[in-house]
Amino acid sequence: RIDLGAIGAASDHGTLGGAEASIGVHWASLSPEPTNFDVGLGVFAGTLSNSRLPDDASGNPESLDYGGLYGEFGKTLSGGDFWRTWALGRAEYLSSEGRLDATGGTERHTGIGVSAKLEAELYLSGVGISPEGIFLGTYAIGLYVEGAVRRLHDDVSDLQLGVGLTIRTPLVWTW
Repeated sequence: RIDLGAIGAASDHGTLGGAEASIGVHWASLSPEPTNFDVGLGVFAGTLSNSRLPDDASGNPESLDYGGLYGEFGKTLSGGDFWRTWALGRAEYLSSEGRLDATGGTERHTGIGVSAKLEAELYLSGVGISPEGIFLGTYAIGLYVEGAVRRLHDDVSDLQLGVGLTIRTPLVWTW
């Protein structure tokens, strides 16, 4: 599964906005039949920055980069033949590094985070075998909203909010 989204957080230096992406292996993407639960492992990365121009002589932008590993569990809330909604929870091991003030120094953090996500997706599951290869799992596209609690920087709120697009791809072998 691939998630691409926008994320924001409050800070002592104004509102920070940015982007976040994750990629992982998930049961609901590999299952050849629709499933009511999802378990996945993967990696994620993101960046947050202040929308105003740098106010120091170095010209360096005020920004914060973070990333790490995640484990996720999800349960369907509702669904039909080609759609479903999910409630998902994620535990993260992450590190962050950034500069958000005029001192020029960077600050690093390593720790854990958690996030909760609501997602709605359109999907198609199945198995296909042809002379060119094998398809096993689920294609899907969806939208999500997310709330995360992560310790990224001393000057940044531990709460981040995001929205984005999720894409599921099945397991495909070709020869």
